[in-house]
Amino acid sequence: MKKQLLTYITILITLSASAQYEAQWTNTITDNGRVNITSISALGKGSLICGTFQDSIIINDTRLISEGEKDIFLMQTDSIGQIQNMIGFGGKCNDIPTNIINHNDTIIIGGVSLYHESEEGGEIFVRYYDYSYDLKQELLLPFAGEVRLEMLQVTDSTIIIGGSLKGSIIAEDFEINSESGEHSFILVFSDKGKYLTSWQSGGTGRHRLRSISANNDRCVALLSVSAGSFISDTLPETSFDNNGILMLSMDNNLNTLWLVSAECAGFSEAVDMATTDNGTLLGFNFNGSLTVNDSTFVSSGTLSSYIAKYDNDGKICWQTTVGGSYCRLSDIVAADSLAIFTGYYRGMMEINNDTISQASVRKAFLISLDNKGDLVWNIDIESDNNSFGNSVTYDGKGVTLCTSILQNKSRSNNGIAKATDISKRNTVSRFIVTDELEEPDTDESNNRNDTKPENGINDDNNDLLAIDSFSIGVFPNPTNNIVNWSVSNGTMTTVEVYDIRGSRIKTHKYEQQASGQIDFSKFSTGVYVLRFLSDKGIYNYEIVKN
Repeated sequence: MKKQLLTYITILITLSASAQYEAQWTNTITDNGRVNITSISALGKGSLICGTFQDSIIINDTRLISEGEKDIFLMQTDSIGQIQNMIGFGGKCNDIPTNIINHNDTIIIGGVSLYHESEEGGEIFVRYYDYSYDLKQELLLPFAGEVRLEMLQVTDSTIIIGGSLKGSIIAEDFEINSESGEHSFILVFSDKGKYLTSWQSGGTGRHRLRSISANNDRCVALLSVSAGSFISDTLPETSFDNNGILMLSMDNNLNTLWLVSAECAGFSEAVDMATTDNGTLLGFNFNGSLTVNDSTFVSSGTLSSYIAKYDNDGKICWQTTVGGSYCRLSDIVAADSLAIFTGYYRGMMEINNDTISQASVRKAFLISLDNKGDLVWNIDIESDNNSFGNSVTYDGKGVTLCTSILQNKSRSNNGIAKATDISKRNTVSRFIVTDELEEPDTDESNNRNDTKPENGINDDNNDLLAIDSFSIGVFPNPTNNIVNWSVSNGTMTTVEVYDIRGSRIKTHKYEQQASGQIDFSKFSTGVYVLRFLSDKGIYNYEIVKN
């Protein structure tokens, strides 16, 4: 038994090391071209994913039908990217989510619900769900005019939402008006939904808040601004002759402590940022000449990206550019001492004028930089068609990435593809990015059931998943050919076999059976996942094939 366990550990270490630049698994969420992923968040060994869908979306045996133009879906995946649960909600018109957060055993999602075109305005919403997707609490804020809600953040005791407004938000405890132009706003509520404080930008031009990062001590906001002026409550006025970017650091009462500004003689867009204990990571895209921190950067192609880290006093730690032919960032996460970015590029991709990869089509990427801004690794997401990195999350050992892959079925004579001729595939991929051994997923902690199976190894080489009186026996493990399984106090409907990359390679259907066998003799040596669908829930179990 000890020898078998050592073999098992050796195989896993080899897989973990070789998975540094290859996806551990990749699964397709949906091929629906009218589905868009907006955010992903870690949940145990799985993920929470939210986005929008039109008409309908079908996942496993669940079908959602939209009530209006766009509705919102919220789904949960397990440790190999398979969808466990899914719900949808929305109204008669467009519903647009911002991001999703897993905090203190609560799923929190924010967004806006728009009225009909004949009725300007809508509602800002923040919804709180438990892990069974039962709605626990809801915050609704009606607005008039136009609102872009960009970011939701949570601390131990507050909910922070931010965006840009051209109109008004009027509630019982506060009022915000921005009728002369588009200005940024931040609202802070207690975790029970009580209003605490707010902030609104002042000055001329357009101020569009794109990201917020907060902890219990401070709040940092990232804005895109147009030519004009920016007025804060405590600092001198900042003027822009061209488009620019602002990063503001605020205290708990939203008083501005310091700001960093960048100006671009061309196009610029703020993307995202992430706060760590010793500073803030930020990223934005630009075209043309960019001036920041007394330095000038020139985009090397159609579009380049600026990535930097600032300390808690607003001083630059490091800064770099990612460019080449065309490069666009879309999301940022902080991973221990690493900064991880996703987006997409076409042609050559360069970091500080050093070419690191190239592609003939638009290709999604992952880039990791260390605490000095030096490249640690970069990953091209393999695809024969145009792919786009949408959202990424980090769970302490690896990153989970959501991508979209577009494929034109045909083109008209003028070379323009119609919307009906474009297919879209939404995928989720898992990459191991640490040197630590990732423990096998021996329990299905992401399942909606409160029961959690545990793996134990007994002396007769029979591995057991046991929950109270319900148990699944799996043996032998490792195996050379046949794997036996049996169920106590329950029945099985389906057993699926997945390879280590998450691809389903075999399915066995049963009519409420209590035992069975699976032939592994034709499978190559490696680690596989058995997925049990029983009358008690869904459970995963890893098998080593010798």
